[in-house]
Amino acid sequence: SAEARAPETWVERVRCKLQASAYALGGEDWQKLFREHDEDHDGFVTWPDFLSMTRRILRSPEPEPHLRSLFDSLDVAASGRVRAGDLAAFVADPARRMRDRIREAATAQAATAQGSASVSACAARLFGGGEGKTSLSWTEFCALCRRELRLLDCDEQLRYVFNSLDPEDTGSIGLEDLDACVRQVSAPSP
Repeated sequence: SAEARAPETWVERVRCKLQASAYALGGEDWQKLFREHDEDHDGFVTWPDFLSMTRRILRSPEPEPHLRSLFDSLDVAASGRVRAGDLAAFVADPARRMRDRIREAATAQAATAQGSASVSACAARLFGGGEGKTSLSWTEFCALCRRELRLLDCDEQLRYVFNSLDPEDTGSIGLEDLDACVRQVSAPSP
Protein backbone atom coordinates (compact mmCIF):
# COMPACT_ATOMS: atom_id res chain seq x y z
CA SER A 1 0.00 0.00 0.00
CA ALA A 2 1.18 3.55 -0.62
CA GLU A 3 0.77 4.32 3.08
CA ALA A 4 3.35 1.71 4.08
CA ARG A 5 5.71 1.60 1.12
CA ALA A 6 6.99 5.02 0.18
CA PRO A 7 9.34 5.57 -2.72
CA GLU A 8 12.97 6.17 -1.83
CA THR A 9 12.85 8.41 1.19
CA TRP A 10 15.28 11.04 2.33
CA VAL A 11 16.39 8.61 5.06
CA GLU A 12 17.32 6.03 2.45
CA ARG A 13 19.12 8.65 0.34
CA VAL A 14 21.22 9.68 3.35
CA ARG A 15 21.84 6.02 4.28
CA CYS A 16 23.03 5.22 0.75
CA LYS A 17 25.33 8.25 0.72
CA LEU A 18 26.75 7.23 4.11
CA GLN A 19 27.24 3.71 2.81
CA ALA A 20 29.00 4.87 -0.36
CA SER A 21 31.28 7.23 1.57
CA ALA A 22 32.07 4.61 4.19
CA TYR A 23 32.81 2.04 1.49
CA ALA A 24 35.10 4.46 -0.37
CA LEU A 25 36.99 5.21 2.84
CA GLY A 26 37.30 1.76 4.36
CA GLY A 27 35.58 -0.94 2.36
CA GLU A 28 33.00 -2.70 4.49
CA ASP A 29 34.49 -1.31 7.70
CA TRP A 30 31.52 1.05 8.05
CA GLN A 31 32.73 2.29 11.44
CA LYS A 32 35.89 3.75 9.92
CA LEU A 33 33.95 6.69 8.41
CA PHE A 34 32.31 7.39 11.74
CA ARG A 35 35.54 7.09 13.71
CA GLU A 36 36.96 9.73 11.36
CA HIS A 37 34.19 12.11 12.52
CA ASP A 38 34.33 11.21 16.20
CA GLU A 39 36.19 14.36 17.23
CA ASP A 40 37.00 13.27 20.80
CA HIS A 41 37.52 9.56 19.91
CA ASP A 42 35.06 8.28 22.52
CA GLY A 43 33.14 5.97 20.17
CA PHE A 44 30.26 8.41 19.69
CA VAL A 45 29.25 10.91 17.03
CA THR A 46 27.61 14.10 18.33
CA TRP A 47 24.97 16.11 16.49
CA PRO A 48 27.52 18.75 15.32
CA ASP A 49 29.82 15.93 14.11
CA PHE A 50 26.92 14.24 12.29
CA LEU A 51 25.73 17.48 10.69
CA SER A 52 29.27 18.34 9.59
CA MET A 53 29.73 14.85 8.13
CA THR A 54 26.46 14.94 6.20
CA ARG A 55 27.09 18.43 4.86
CA ARG A 56 30.83 18.33 4.19
CA ILE A 57 31.49 14.71 3.22
CA LEU A 58 28.11 13.61 1.85
CA ARG A 59 27.07 17.00 0.50
CA SER A 60 23.56 16.12 1.62
CA PRO A 61 20.94 18.66 0.55
CA GLU A 62 18.45 17.35 3.10
CA PRO A 63 16.98 20.04 5.37
CA GLU A 64 18.59 20.23 8.80
CA PRO A 65 15.33 19.22 10.60
CA HIS A 66 15.29 15.97 8.57
CA LEU A 67 18.90 15.24 9.45
CA ARG A 68 18.17 16.03 13.10
CA SER A 69 15.21 13.65 13.05
CA LEU A 70 17.43 10.90 11.66
CA PHE A 71 20.15 11.62 14.22
CA ASP A 72 17.60 11.58 17.07
CA SER A 73 16.16 8.27 15.89
CA LEU A 74 19.65 6.75 15.94
CA ASP A 75 20.35 8.22 19.40
CA VAL A 76 18.65 5.35 21.24
CA ALA A 77 19.67 6.62 24.68
CA ALA A 78 18.56 10.22 23.95
CA SER A 79 22.02 11.30 25.08
CA GLY A 80 22.82 13.67 22.23
CA ARG A 81 25.34 11.14 20.93
CA VAL A 82 25.10 8.20 18.56
CA ARG A 83 27.37 5.19 18.99
CA ALA A 84 29.54 4.69 15.93
CA GLY A 85 28.37 1.05 15.99
CA ASP A 86 24.72 2.12 15.77
CA LEU A 87 25.51 4.31 12.76
CA ALA A 88 27.38 1.42 11.17
CA ALA A 89 24.43 -0.94 11.81
CA PHE A 90 22.04 1.56 10.20
CA VAL A 91 24.30 1.89 7.15
CA ALA A 92 24.95 -1.84 6.79
CA ASP A 93 21.42 -3.24 7.28
CA PRO A 94 18.68 -0.94 8.61
CA ALA A 95 16.04 -3.70 8.68
CA ARG A 96 18.28 -5.84 10.90
CA ARG A 97 19.02 -2.84 13.13
CA MET A 98 15.30 -2.16 13.60
CA ARG A 99 14.54 -5.85 14.13
CA ASP A 100 17.12 -5.87 16.92
CA ARG A 101 15.63 -2.69 18.40
CA ILE A 102 12.12 -4.18 18.36
CA ARG A 103 13.38 -7.37 20.03
CA GLU A 104 15.15 -5.37 22.76
CA ALA A 105 12.05 -3.24 23.35
CA ALA A 106 9.75 -6.29 23.49
CA THR A 107 12.08 -7.96 25.98
CA ALA A 108 12.17 -4.83 28.14
CA GLN A 109 8.37 -4.51 28.02
CA ALA A 110 7.93 -8.17 28.93
CA ALA A 111 10.11 -7.68 32.00
CA THR A 112 8.02 -4.67 33.03
CA ALA A 113 4.68 -6.35 32.32
CA GLN A 114 5.88 -9.74 33.58
CA GLY A 115 4.69 -11.32 30.36
CA SER A 116 5.92 -12.85 27.16
CA ALA A 117 8.74 -11.17 25.22
CA SER A 118 7.09 -11.93 21.89
CA VAL A 119 5.98 -9.03 19.74
CA SER A 120 2.59 -10.70 19.29
CA ALA A 121 2.15 -10.69 23.09
CA CYS A 122 2.92 -6.97 23.08
CA ALA A 123 0.35 -6.53 20.29
CA ALA A 124 -2.22 -8.48 22.31
CA ARG A 125 -1.64 -6.18 25.29
CA LEU A 126 -1.97 -3.09 23.08
CA PHE A 127 -5.03 -4.17 21.12
CA GLY A 128 -7.13 -5.32 24.09
CA GLY A 129 -6.34 -8.98 24.32
CA GLY A 130 -5.95 -9.40 20.59
CA GLU A 131 -7.27 -12.97 20.58
CA GLY A 132 -7.53 -14.08 16.99
CA LYS A 133 -5.47 -11.14 15.70
CA THR A 134 -3.03 -12.54 13.15
CA SER A 135 -1.81 -9.46 11.28
CA LEU A 136 -1.04 -5.78 11.68
CA SER A 137 -1.60 -2.91 9.28
CA TRP A 138 1.08 -0.22 8.92
CA THR A 139 -0.88 2.02 11.32
CA GLU A 140 -1.19 -0.79 13.90
CA PHE A 141 2.49 -1.67 13.52
CA CYS A 142 3.42 1.98 14.20
CA ALA A 143 1.09 2.06 17.22
CA LEU A 144 2.69 -1.13 18.53
CA CYS A 145 6.20 0.28 18.11
CA ARG A 146 5.33 3.69 19.58
CA ARG A 147 2.88 2.95 22.38
CA GLU A 148 3.73 -0.54 23.56
CA LEU A 149 7.42 -0.83 22.69
CA ARG A 150 8.14 2.90 23.20
CA LEU A 151 10.41 3.17 20.15
CA LEU A 152 11.09 6.72 19.02
CA ASP A 153 12.59 5.80 15.65
CA CYS A 154 11.14 7.77 12.74
CA ASP A 155 8.57 6.13 10.45
CA GLU A 156 11.18 5.71 7.73
CA GLN A 157 13.22 3.53 10.10
CA LEU A 158 10.19 1.41 11.07
CA ARG A 159 9.31 1.03 7.40
CA TYR A 160 12.47 -1.02 6.81
CA VAL A 161 11.11 -3.82 9.02
CA PHE A 162 7.51 -3.53 7.85
CA ASN A 163 8.45 -3.59 4.17
CA SER A 164 10.81 -6.55 4.66
CA LEU A 165 7.84 -8.52 6.03
CA ASP A 166 5.41 -7.31 3.35
CA PRO A 167 7.23 -8.04 0.08
CA GLU A 168 3.93 -8.38 -1.81
CA ASP A 169 2.93 -4.88 -0.65
CA THR A 170 -0.38 -6.03 0.86
CA GLY A 171 -0.35 -3.36 3.56
CA SER A 172 -0.28 -5.84 6.42
CA ILE A 173 2.19 -8.15 8.10
CA GLY A 174 1.57 -11.39 9.94
CA LEU A 175 2.25 -11.43 13.67
CA GLU A 176 3.89 -14.86 13.39
CA ASP A 177 6.22 -13.52 10.69
CA LEU A 178 7.04 -10.48 12.83
CA ASP A 179 7.76 -12.69 15.85
CA ALA A 180 10.01 -14.98 13.77
CA CYS A 181 11.84 -12.02 12.26
CA VAL A 182 12.42 -10.38 15.63
CA ARG A 183 13.60 -13.66 17.22
CA GLN A 184 16.45 -13.91 14.71
CA VAL A 185 19.59 -12.98 16.57
CA SER A 186 21.83 -10.78 14.51
CA ALA A 187 25.55 -11.22 14.27
CA PRO A 188 27.47 -8.16 15.41
CA SER A 189 27.83 -5.44 12.79
CA PRO A 190 31.22 -5.09 11.14
